Amino acid sequence: MYNATMWAYLKNWIRGRTAGWWVLLLAAAAFAVRLQLAIRFLRTPYHEFTLHIAGPDQNRFLLWAEGMRAGHWELPGSTASMAFQFSPAYPFLLSLSLANQAQPFLGILLFQALMSALVTLALWDLGKKLGCRAGGIAAAIGWALYAPGAYFDACLMRESLLASSGFLAFWAAVRSWERVSASRVLIAGGLLGFCTALRPHLFFILLPAFFCASAFFGKRDWRRMAGGVGIFVVACAVISPITIYNWRAAHHWVPVSTQGADALILGNDPDGPGVSFVPTVNSLAMLKRSGDTVGGAARVIAKEFLNKPREALELYGRKLRMLVNDYEVPDNYSFYVWRMLTRPPKWLMGGWGLMFPAACLGLWGALRGPIRWRMAAGCAMVFFAGAAVIHIQSRYRFVAVPFLMLLAGYGAAQIARSASRGQWLKAGAALVLAGLIGFAIRPLPSFGYHRVTGSDGVERLSQDVIREVDYVTLLASWSLSDARAHAPVIRLMSNRAYRSYGLAVVQQFDLSMRALYQNLDGVLSRAYREKYGIQNTNNLFQLISG
Repeated sequence: MYNATMWAYLKNWIRGRTAGWWVLLLAAAAFAVRLQLAIRFLRTPYHEFTLHIAGPDQNRFLLWAEGMRAGHWELPGSTASMAFQFSPAYPFLLSLSLANQAQPFLGILLFQALMSALVTLALWDLGKKLGCRAGGIAAAIGWALYAPGAYFDACLMRESLLASSGFLAFWAAVRSWERVSASRVLIAGGLLGFCTALRPHLFFILLPAFFCASAFFGKRDWRRMAGGVGIFVVACAVISPITIYNWRAAHHWVPVSTQGADALILGNDPDGPGVSFVPTVNSLAMLKRSGDTVGGAARVIAKEFLNKPREALELYGRKLRMLVNDYEVPDNYSFYVWRMLTRPPKWLMGGWGLMFPAACLGLWGALRGPIRWRMAAGCAMVFFAGAAVIHIQSRYRFVAVPFLMLLAGYGAAQIARSASRGQWLKAGAALVLAGLIGFAIRPLPSFGYHRVTGSDGVERLSQDVIREVDYVTLLASWSLSDARAHAPVIRLMSNRAYRSYGLAVVQQFDLSMRALYQNLDGVLSRAYREKYGIQNTNNLFQLISG
C-alpha cells in the first residue's frame, strides 16, 4: 500500500513538474542518438582533416582553445592590444573540454547534445503554456527527429548551442513572465547572456522577440516589467567580462566582438550570389570602404542598393529562395557528407522539407489564432528574418528552427483537430497547401552557382547534393590518414565524385594535393602531422603510395 502510494505520488510529480515521462524518454533517446552520432563522426578522417587544416572556423576555435589553456586569451594572429575579433565563448568551452586529454572533445559534445535534449522538453512545455498541448507534443517529436539538428550537435561549431540557448532563453523568459521570481529571471538572463556571448548580433534579435512576448503574454504589471528589466541586466552581467577585456585591450566600446561586417557585405553585395561564402571583387571593395565595421558596412550596403536597385531585388529573390530551400547550404562541414559517413538511423528522417510547410500552416493559423500564438509567430518571424540579413547558409537559419518547429507543431495540431471534428475539407485543403509549399521549396543545391562540367563535357547543374569541394576534402582526408587502410572508401568516393563532376573533380583534387605537398608545414597543423607521422613531403608520398 505504501509503495503504491509513493509510486502514484512520484508519477503525479513527474507529470506535474516536468514534460511527462514519455517526453523525458524522448529527450533521453534524442540525447543518446545525437551523442553516438557525434562520436562516430568525430572519429572519421574527414572530421580530423577539417579540424586541423587551416581556414575553417573549427580550426580557428581549436587553436584559440589551446592558446586559452596556455593562458593566451587573444585570437591567434592578433595582439593583446586588440579587441576580440570573434566571440571567445565557444573557444572557452572547447578549452574546458580539452582538459580531458583521453577524449578531448567529449565534454563539448555532451554539452551540445544535452542542450538539444532540453529543447525537446522546452518545446512541449511551451506548447502547453501557449494553450496547445498537442502542438507542443508534435513540436517535441519533430525536434527529436530533426536530422540537421543531430548534424549540428556533432559539429565543433557554435550553431548547436546558439539554437538551443536562444530558444531556452525565450522559454525561460515566458516562464518568468508567467510567474515572476528571482530564480526564473536569473535563468532567463543567464541564457540570454550566454547566447549573446556566442554570437553578439543575436542579442538584437532576441530583444524584439522578448518584448513581443512581454507585450502579449498575460497581464502587464510592475513585477513583470521589473522581471523583464532584470533579465537584460543579468544578460549584460554575463557578457561584462568580455566587454571589460575589450575596453582594457583596445580602449574603445566593443560589447563582445568586432565580427559582423564581412557577413553583412557578403550577404548584401548586389553583384554576389548572397549564398554561402562567395566573395566577389565588389564585395572586397565594399569591405575595404566600410572600414570592417558593422556601421560602415550598413552605410556601404545602402549606397550600393541605391545605385543598383534591380540587382538588389534579384539578390533578395535568390536569397529568399535559398533560405526556404530544402537544401542545407554547406560551409565548414557538409550535412550530406555527415549523413553519408555516420549513417543515422532511418527514423531520424525529419528535415527542412517536412518542417517548413507545417511551419507555414502554423504561422497562418497562429496569426489568426489566440494572442499567445501570435506572439510565438512574431518571434519565429524575427529569428527567420535575422537569418536573411546575412549571406545564406544552413547554419545561420538553424538558429530559427526551434521557433519554426513550435509553429510546425501548432500547424500539425490544427490539421489533426480539424480531422477529429469531421472537417475533412479543411484538413484536406491544409494538407494540399502543405504539399504545394513542399514542392515549391524542393531541393535546388545548385541554384545558379554550382555549375559543373560532366564527364560528357556538357555543362550542367550538379545532380548531387555533395559539392565538388566536399569530395576533394573527403578524398584528401582519407588519403592523408592511411590510404592503405581506407582504399575501399577512397575508391567508392572517387567513383561517386567522378559520376557527379567528371574530370573537374579529378583536376581539382590533383591541384589541392599538390598544394598540400608544397606547403605542408603551412597547411597542416603540427598536431595533425604528429598524429599520422607526416614530417615531410617524402614521408607523405610514401604513406599515400604505400
